[in-house]
Amino acid sequence: DALAARGLRFDDARTPAPLTLPSHTTMLSGLPPAVHGARSNSASRVAPRTARPWRLLPEVLADGGWCCGAFVSAGPLVARYGLASGFHAYDDGGLDASGVPAG
Repeated sequence: DALAARGLRFDDARTPAPLTLPSHTTMLSGLPPAVHGARSNSASRVAPRTARPWRLLPEVLADGGWCCGAFVSAGPLVARYGLASGFHAYDDGGLDASGVPAG
C-alpha cells in the first residue's frame, strides 16, 4: 500500500503488439510497429542506426553522455535482433533466439 501510494497507476495500459521484440522496440523508440518495422520476434530485425531515420532511447542517452546497460533473458531480445544499439553494455547471457543458453 505504501509503494502504491507513492507510485502511478495506469488503468488502461496497452501493448502495441503481443510479442516481445515489437513491444520492446516500441518502448525504446516511441514508434508503433508499422513505423519501426519490428512486427515479429524471430523474423524481424531492428535496422542499424545508420539505416534508419529514428533513434532508440539508449542511442539518445548515449549521445548525451549517459552509459546504459541491458541484461536480458528473453530470446527475442538477443543482440542480433538489433536492440543493443546505444547500450554501453548489452548482456544477453549467450542466449540463442529461443531463449536457451548457447553451447
